[in-house]
Amino acid sequence: MKMVIFLKQLVQLLDWYHNISKNCSNEVIKKIIAITISSGLSVTNKVFKIASENVNNAIITVIDSKSIGIGSGLIAAYAEDLINANYDYQEITKRVQQSVLKSKVYFYIATLKYLRIGGRIGKVAGMVGSVLNIKPVISCDSDGIYYPVAKARSEKKAISRLLKLAIEDASTNESFRLAVAQGNDKAISSHVLTELRNSFPKHTIYTGDVSPALCVHTGPGLIGIAVQID
Repeated sequence: MKMVIFLKQLVQLLDWYHNISKNCSNEVIKKIIAITISSGLSVTNKVFKIASENVNNAIITVIDSKSIGIGSGLIAAYAEDLINANYDYQEITKRVQQSVLKSKVYFYIATLKYLRIGGRIGKVAGMVGSVLNIKPVISCDSDGIYYPVAKARSEKKAISRLLKLAIEDASTNESFRLAVAQGNDKAISSHVLTELRNSFPKHTIYTGDVSPALCVHTGPGLIGIAVQID
């Protein structure tokens, strides 16, 4: 039996745990791959690991995506594609873990205020209160912690750097997926989508809105690009 489940909130883990425990005890499900957002930004990964230790009669691999939002989502979508292509369990976990190391997520937000208040500002902390009004492009490092990957003096230049980073990553790899997420700035989102579609006319660019749970920590106006590399 094959099942692909996308949990959008940590509280859904309780229902997931109940259903998985039931199905595993009945030997309906024997192998599970759980892909979470970065353990450096959330306790979700830790909670999944604790829960998995209490599930009997099943092999469970919990994978830290080292990413957030659409970045984690594309990793999960890649795993789903591998499952549907009938790769075996070991090969799927291997390929997903390799993809985590190569994939990136980049995002721009107009203010660092909400990251600071939420306590998830990571290595971007040094830019808070800058009198130069620097506009950072933020990514997740190898530990899954936010850090400024580029800096600009204006929003327009920051968006330009955001696009350049994503396009360079995708252009240097043969097999990749792209996604754009926006948090209530449709004008910038439309511009970003147009630029990506012009650069990669034969590729589908996935789109979505930033979840309310993520908006709480970033504030309005976030624009993000994820590059998932096989």
